Amino acid sequence: YGIDITVSSCRPYRSKEYWDDCCYQMKLLFNTNLYNPYIQFHKANFSIFPIAPMPLIIKLGELIGDKLPCDIYQKTRHPDTWEWQSNELTNEFILEMQAECGVENKVALIISLTNDIQNDRIRQVGEYQAIYKIKATSTGVDCIKSPDDLSAFWHMYQQTMDHILNTHGGDCQIHLFPSMP
Repeated sequence: YGIDITVSSCRPYRSKEYWDDCCYQMKLLFNTNLYNPYIQFHKANFSIFPIAPMPLIIKLGELIGDKLPCDIYQKTRHPDTWEWQSNELTNEFILEMQAECGVENKVALIISLTNDIQNDRIRQVGEYQAIYKIKATSTGVDCIKSPDDLSAFWHMYQQTMDHILNTHGGDCQIHLFPSMP
């Protein structure tokens, strides 16, 4: 059976209160629906079909974590489907690092998959000790076409997070700038 996690808020969309309200609702619905005895003891299989603004999809990912096994699907616009468009690796993901003279233990993590976010735009937002950028070799809304692409991105992301942890320590602040499907 499906679990629909729908959140809404009467607060202004661009306000912090809107996002706080939606994240609180998502956490409450997630805990109510996914941490009940039936699901815990029957080892349910999960498939995730997210349609939401990027901050809420990121929050859902945080709630799911890497301990709950699940399959993740991406909505494709052309053709209009949830099916993967390929069965093999169609893209590569690389990491670029740039040391800065900014605030210690504060780094920027740019995820440039659908569009290339330039480092100059990030410097306008704040000062960072380093800027890390995960880039897709081929950018665009269809940059992840297969489960192998998703896996390749996930491994690059995990390696990047490990590098940040080992270089900057566990109390490092990471400011995330995503451009991704």
